[in-house]
Amino acid sequence: MPLWPNSLRLRKRSGVVAKWESSEAILLVHPESREVHVINEAALIVWWLCDGNRNLGQVYAEIEKHFVVDEETRAAIDKLIGELLAVGLLEVVEGDIE
Repeated sequence: MPLWPNSLRLRKRSGVVAKWESSEAILLVHPESREVHVINEAALIVWWLCDGNRNLGQVYAEIEKHFVVDEETRAAIDKLIGELLAVGLLEVVEGDIE
């Protein structure tokens, strides 16, 4: 069962800087805390697709155009979204959660 509703819209936090360290590591720098978070290419795709316009159902649909998304993968993406929200690299579009 999905952790996040498909109707939820998320966006990248304004000012986050993405820096490619290598093909396996991308650094996301939080604009206020200057904390550096290391993610891989798969996580970058999820983060990038959260543009504030697409809801999570649309994000998953876009991912499924290129990759197989089974229950295990969906759970991993849901966990990733929770982690990106917790450290402030993603934020909920205002009005989507009361």
